[in-house]
Amino acid sequence: MSSKELFEQVSLKLERGEYTNLCNEVQHLGIEKAVLKYNSNPLLKEASQQCHARHKYKKKFEVLIRSYPGWLFPPGLPLQQASHHLTSTFKSRILSSYNTVIDLTGGLGMDTVAFACAVSKTIYLERNKKIFDYNDFNFSKYLPHIERYNLDAFEWLRKFRPSNEKTLIYADPARRTTTGKKTFHPADYDPNPSELYKSINGLEVDLLLKVSPVADLEFLSRYIGPPAKVYLLAVEDELKEVLLLYASDTLPPLLEIWLCGEPPHLLFSSDRLTHQNKVPVTAKPENFIYIPHAALVKNGADKALAENLGLTTFHQNARIYTSSQLMNMPGWRVYRTLRFSMALPELQVTEAMVITGKFPDSAENIRKKHKIAESDTRALIATKTEKNKNLWILAEKL
Repeated sequence: MSSKELFEQVSLKLERGEYTNLCNEVQHLGIEKAVLKYNSNPLLKEASQQCHARHKYKKKFEVLIRSYPGWLFPPGLPLQQASHHLTSTFKSRILSSYNTVIDLTGGLGMDTVAFACAVSKTIYLERNKKIFDYNDFNFSKYLPHIERYNLDAFEWLRKFRPSNEKTLIYADPARRTTTGKKTFHPADYDPNPSELYKSINGLEVDLLLKVSPVADLEFLSRYIGPPAKVYLLAVEDELKEVLLLYASDTLPPLLEIWLCGEPPHLLFSSDRLTHQNKVPVTAKPENFIYIPHAALVKNGADKALAENLGLTTFHQNARIYTSSQLMNMPGWRVYRTLRFSMALPELQVTEAMVITGKFPDSAENIRKKHKIAESDTRALIATKTEKNKNLWILAEKL
């Protein structure tokens, strides 16, 4: 049986819902044992891997599977590295002014699918033959208008000739070594973003580059070149993506931080990449406590917002704020202060979610040491004052 015939059979059975019992078995056995059990049966082995992907990454791929129920996922790292459907949708919105989008590092294809719904022409590149074969099948079945090439990014760019159409090149370089170890310096990305930026000079195209969420924005601006715009994209409580846009006709501001959803919400914008604001310090909490979103902490946007709104903090590095009046803070976690103390036993806490800021002990250790049960409504906030004194705050979630 050829790989195409195998893909066709598995995809069709997934569409018909014929693998329910197998998926339950895979969930019970675990993928390693299931693959071993069906190693001599290529059809059930492949189906087991599809069941595993659908269960483990259910939330991440639920929209894709709902739209294309027979979609096949390649095993391994592509599943972990694929974009969240909410960030893919956001990117498709900001790229809607282009005629053509070229995804140089196609991978699983989440971004390519979103782009194909927003622009008239989409091109997918993937150099890994195994990954390419999966998506060549998926696209030919569900989105045949997407052009597909099993080529390296630089190899394709050497052959590329610009057209009169407004074109954007998108790249999400791999941030892992050949052994699977994470790498953080952009010189170790593959393809190298600096070389990629140089390669498109003179091609009359724009570039959207996805980089590590922990990358230093100021350093990247020097290493690659100053971007026209930077997007920080968050999903729920996590900073998911950092995007650098290199384009000639981009409107200000330079930086935008978005909480992706339906609809997306703008948390912050600025003409500066980073902020070093000094927030006034207090020794005790007021009526309300604010914990900023991780995406705002990334570049100091939380401090800029806190200073502008008149919030105070307990320590400049705590990233925990307080106010007497309730503020509207989209994307922030907000709590009402119940009581506080310099000594935890005085609060008599039996259950609470534990939050730390500029504190020597971890939330997990605090929970174990003091036998504090989990809670969805109450929070125990452990921080330090400017004079390096412990401060414990019991609060309720609003």
